[in-house]
Amino acid sequence: MAADQASPFSRQNTPFTDYKTIHYNTTCYKTIWHIMSNDIHNKSFSELIKGDTPVLVDFYADWCAPCRMMPPILKELKTRMGEQIHILKIDTEKNPDVAIRYQVRGIPTLILFRHGHVIWQQAGVMQAPQLEAVIREKLARYEEMAG
Repeated sequence: MAADQASPFSRQNTPFTDYKTIHYNTTCYKTIWHIMSNDIHNKSFSELIKGDTPVLVDFYADWCAPCRMMPPILKELKTRMGEQIHILKIDTEKNPDVAIRYQVRGIPTLILFRHGHVIWQQAGVMQAPQLEAVIREKLARYEEMAG
């Protein structure tokens, strides 16, 4: 591939171009790619996962072929679920401490957070309808146990 030719999977060609650096903790800034959410721009990672809105985090790496399948799936999931969920992508190469903290051993890994708790984690690619069904089921089960 020519140096001036962008890869079809480069960030310039993705449908998501809203990149922002937010706090992972009080002393460390991490680059996190957030998808189609308007009210998360000024919140730290910790604040986001502890908030009222569930957060799905996709741990990925640029070199990972299955990871490159996730953006359109996550876009479809966001379209299906709207403001019921925040979706973040975290590059494990640039943020290894986050991946280690949540014991990410394979990528892509999806982790669903609710009120700061990990309520579901899975490695591998899932299609949007199945992912939505799992998320709704896990959230319903969490609400039953919490309520």
